[in-house]
Amino acid sequence: KTSLKLRIVQFLSTGFYSGYFPFAPGTAGSAVAVIFLGAIYFYFPVLISFEGRIAVAAVITLLAIISAD
Repeated sequence: KTSLKLRIVQFLSTGFYSGYFPFAPGTAGSAVAVIFLGAIYFYFPVLISFEGRIAVAAVITLLAIISAD
């Protein structure tokens, strides 16, 4: 039985389980990323600026590093 922490990390690190899609998992992951970033920019339009994009990229990178540990 896997722990809740491990399941959460697996859920996030596989792009909401899109990495397990049986056909073209990379394409499914890209689609999830586009939807996710589209939602971020829709709800937080200030992030469309260059500085906002850098901030979003930094936060996503930090979350990826943490989930990989």
